[in-house]
Amino acid sequence: MHGKSYYKTLTAKVAKINEGAARYMRKGAKELKSFSYDDKLDGCFVWDDTPQGHDFWEDIYDKLKEDM
Repeated sequence: MHGKSYYKTLTAKVAKINEGAARYMRKGAKELKSFSYDDKLDGCFVWDDTPQGHDFWEDIYDKLKEDM
C-alpha cells in the first residue's frame, strides 16, 4: 500500500522505537531519490542512501516486525 496516510501511520510506529528515525522520515528521507510513501519501512527508501545506513534501519524494521 502506498499513500501519505499510510506513511504517517508507519512514522508514528517508528517514533515509538526511535524518535530520531521518525524525525528523519518526516523530513530528510523525502529528499532521497528513492523515497516513496509506503506503509512498509523497507519500501520507503533505500536504507544505504541515508546517513544512518542499512543496519540502523534494519534494526528498526526488525523491531517493527516484532510488534506485529
